[in-house]
Amino acid sequence: MILKSLILSILLISFCANLNAQNVLKGYVLDGLSSNPISYAYIIKTKTKEGTITNDDGYFEIDYLGTDSIEVSYLGYENQTFHIDRLKENNIIRLNESTEILSEITVVADNNYLYELLNEVKKNLIKDNNIKTSKAYLFTTTIEENKPIEVSEYFYNANVEQGSISSLRYKNGQSHLATRGDDGIFINLNISKAITMYSLIQGNSYFPINPLELSKRKLKKFYELQLAGRANDYIQIKFTPNGSKQDFFSGSIWIDPQVKKIKKIVLNSIGNGKNLFRGIANSTIEKLSFDLMYSYQLIEKVNALQFVSINYNAVLNDNSSNESFMVDTESILHNYEFNTAFENPKMEYPPDLADYRFLTITPDTLIWNVLQKQNQVKLSTKQNKNLKKIESYGFDFKSMQQEDKNILFKPNYQHWSANKRIRINKTKEKIKVNRVQDISDLVAQSNTSNILSSKLDVVSILYLDVLKTKSGLVFETGSILDPYNSFNYLDVDNKQLAYVNIYFDVTEIFRRKLSNKLSNKNWTIEDVNSIYDSINSEMLAWQHELSKDAFAGLNIEELGKWNKIIYDELGVNNFDIFQLSN
Repeated sequence: MILKSLILSILLISFCANLNAQNVLKGYVLDGLSSNPISYAYIIKTKTKEGTITNDDGYFEIDYLGTDSIEVSYLGYENQTFHIDRLKENNIIRLNESTEILSEITVVADNNYLYELLNEVKKNLIKDNNIKTSKAYLFTTTIEENKPIEVSEYFYNANVEQGSISSLRYKNGQSHLATRGDDGIFINLNISKAITMYSLIQGNSYFPINPLELSKRKLKKFYELQLAGRANDYIQIKFTPNGSKQDFFSGSIWIDPQVKKIKKIVLNSIGNGKNLFRGIANSTIEKLSFDLMYSYQLIEKVNALQFVSINYNAVLNDNSSNESFMVDTESILHNYEFNTAFENPKMEYPPDLADYRFLTITPDTLIWNVLQKQNQVKLSTKQNKNLKKIESYGFDFKSMQQEDKNILFKPNYQHWSANKRIRINKTKEKIKVNRVQDISDLVAQSNTSNILSSKLDVVSILYLDVLKTKSGLVFETGSILDPYNSFNYLDVDNKQLAYVNIYFDVTEIFRRKLSNKLSNKNWTIEDVNSIYDSINSEMLAWQHELSKDAFAGLNIEELGKWNKIIYDELGVNNFDIFQLSN
């Protein structure tokens, strides 16, 4: 996790929208007796069932119409409903506890009630499939010696299955980093993968076992259950493994006994997180403990997953200095606007792409700023403080990429620039059998007999991302070189370099055409998709013609004709840059 390089990323942007002010209710949810803030209370609009949750300060913001009412709820407190007009006058909401928690009561092993209840909860969690998608926001903070050394934010489309996150599709993100005492960098490459790979019902071999994975018979064998608390709307069951604490989670689950559905579950793992987490570069993990929390809200009698948190503390060893250091990481993924989704960017992502690799695709620009404004999950005072701290002495990951400073890793994706030409280095790896067949089919379809076509393939992406707002569409476009599907098995010379860059330049010509077209008027999302498909097809046709005319620069005369087209359109003369002449 300690890396010392960084990457370059430049994305050209355009937009066509006027962002108007929205009606936003701002308020606080407090305990009725102590006036302490209530974190993660649910704020739901009664008509649309859209909502948000309070942050650590009990603070929330939510869009509203004049006729809206909201319902406020939190585990162990009485639900309350308010009309918006009432809260505009006084935005302090005080919740009263529903019933005092009972003292802990041990349930002996031959008492079936709690075991049967957990089994029913499991069945209901499997059946609740009405809410399968949502937008999601992931916030991660890593602290070393009271100093934030990593603060990252991501937006996703989330898919939910059986009460757990089954997949996250990246929309946009950013990260701020700070060097440690030895000038090393600590990053969490794959927090999102840790969240998506685990299922409360199916489990995962990298995680300890939790009670909801087990049949009733195995649950009795491996766990002792205790009734830890009870109120009008829930009971709390504490579960403790009978056997190895390394192989099983301990923790608590809160259940609505009336409908036999889960409200919250906390899973604790002590000292056995080394299977799930890995040190990379010069670091190894000496000890790691982590916990998971899943919290749900009943929406029309259906379990809606509101958030998942994964927190860990670790002792790591820096192998280069043989010194140990400790870090604490807190991550929380909020789901919001259930059964809706962002428009996905026009780009297919490779499987298992690490979180920070995604950051090399999108810029810190317009869509990111609008996503921040639309996001109704507000940072707490503590989170904002850590973000401000790291902004003052750290660096923004994307900004460092754009400055071409090699601090974390070289870029996977390269973005078009007139001032920075690209190259695809020769590789000695053998082409996979299925890849050779794909290429052979492509060559046959294009009536190209040149066998060298299977030795070089330039794949570029006409990138488009669209975000809906209440006043129109915001969009960003980009020309991106795809390193996962591009390859080169030929010797690199100036003719090939010119060909590769001219091929990539064609993408930029059509990016500008796409941007200009979309800027002309306020299009619908259907219009935008149709325009993109048409322009992308035209771009691919041009690239196909270029490949037939001047593959790898072998026909210098034809390549010169294409070089003139690029110069006329973009002002870039690849023949001058690579010292070629017709």
